[in-house]
Amino acid sequence: MELSIALVVLITAIIQGQIGVGLLAFGTPILLIMGLDYLQTLAILLPCSLALSFLQVIEGKDFLKTVNKTDFLLLLPATAIGFLCWSFFKEELAMKPIVGIVMLVTAIIVNINKFSELLEQALKKYSRSALVSIGLIHGLTNMGGSLLTLLSSARFNSKENIRSYVALGYMLMAIVQITTAKLSNSSDFTIELNYVFVALIGYLLIGKRLFTKFDDHSYKILVQCCVVILAVISLVL
Repeated sequence: MELSIALVVLITAIIQGQIGVGLLAFGTPILLIMGLDYLQTLAILLPCSLALSFLQVIEGKDFLKTVNKTDFLLLLPATAIGFLCWSFFKEELAMKPIVGIVMLVTAIIVNINKFSELLEQALKKYSRSALVSIGLIHGLTNMGGSLLTLLSSARFNSKENIRSYVALGYMLMAIVQITTAKLSNSSDFTIELNYVFVALIGYLLIGKRLFTKFDDHSYKILVQCCVVILAVISLVL
């Protein structure tokens, strides 16, 4: 276990405890900046994301019983297709600028009210098409979590419901990504489980406790700020 990577996992796990995303949305560009390749990044972050998302799904199980599960029937195959596209074209794809562009566009949408309002209306009206797009983007770049959070924020008002919906999506997408990666890149993809314990410490001891300190309005502002910070990080990739 490398200390620098463990520190990234710890901090992003704390962030995920607040807004439902963090490990992948923040961890992916940071680890790429640190020099890891895309498949190594997935091998470290996906098991951590799966573990934390599972805990958050358990915490929000009562609300999630009311959610239309058919939504995720569109999200999951799209995620697999997105990952297979990366796997097939990985020699030609430069992941760092692609990740940066995704986060820059997300930051602009989140922080310009006119764009945010238009996006929320579009997401509500075309939620299924949005889920397919999010799955494709996530499978290709590992960065669909921020967009999934925007979709969830457009559909639900409570921070607990937003986080639970995002966690369910993240958990299912992680399962699809890990399975697809093992099948398509079996010799190069080795899951790193050591960092899962670091992520659990960050989430259970710090992130989960901080979550209760924010009201719904402050929570949405925090989401917006985190997306902006990540976009800035992505610009220096």
